[in-house]
Amino acid sequence: MFRLKSEISSKKAAEICCGSHIGPEKMIDNVAPFGLENQGSVCFSSKKKNLDDNLAVYIVSEKSILNDGQYSFIKVSNPRYAMALLLNFLINEKNIAIDYETKVAENCQIAKSAIIEEGVTIEKGVSIGDNSVIKSGTHIKENSQIESGSIIGGKGFGYVRDENRIPIYFPHIGRTIIGRECFVGDLSIINRGALSDTLIMDYVKIDQNVHVAHNVIVDTGSLLCSGAVIGGSSKIGANCFVGINATIRDGIVLGDDITIGMGVSVIKNVRSGSVVSLKRGYPGRKLT
Repeated sequence: MFRLKSEISSKKAAEICCGSHIGPEKMIDNVAPFGLENQGSVCFSSKKKNLDDNLAVYIVSEKSILNDGQYSFIKVSNPRYAMALLLNFLINEKNIAIDYETKVAENCQIAKSAIIEEGVTIEKGVSIGDNSVIKSGTHIKENSQIESGSIIGGKGFGYVRDENRIPIYFPHIGRTIIGRECFVGDLSIINRGALSDTLIMDYVKIDQNVHVAHNVIVDTGSLLCSGAVIGGSSKIGANCFVGINATIRDGIVLGDDITIGMGVSVIKNVRSGSVVSLKRGYPGRKLT
């Protein structure tokens, strides 16, 4: 959730989003991902989902609107595009309070050629290799290693097309959090979240040349091998193994203790304890 420096009305937000305002006018004081909204939030949903808080403002398509008179909606044809318009407006107006703490422990080993931006927290025992870049909004917990040439916390590749099919950037303002005793190999990239955070949990080990997109969660103790590509908003469970050059499609959920073989493209959710490989096929059979 991201606080606004100054409130705006839901009707003003509807104007910025090029949408129609439905329901009572409310004041917006924060931007939140869907599911984490509360009083004063504005959030968007591209699919019909349960709405939990009638104190929030929802950017939705017409099919998602409830006609009970309590909810406030901004009706648009493309909710994601509308949220991108609103976020870009708020950022240009410097109205989003993004103020990450800068804190670097004294006993870290940071290469002279590494770039550490403002708004980064690095805990004790962390090492940062040559020519690595640690972007604002990154938090690296104790005893983790970032090897040479890696970029942690960069902007994700998130675009949505306008009515003329022109790609418009969807701002990424979330954080990147690296857990305790993690390893990130040379030339790997871990992008920051969009409206939520990218989370690499404790003891995760990431090989060289791995790409982890925005909003990804990699749970405790999982291993990602060289060349793996993890699509945005996907979730990898605990103690998983993702093989060389494997690809996880965006939004996929992997359970715990899963093995993804070399070169596999995962396009459906996988249950815990499964093996997915080119030889065995998809979705794989359960481990015994």
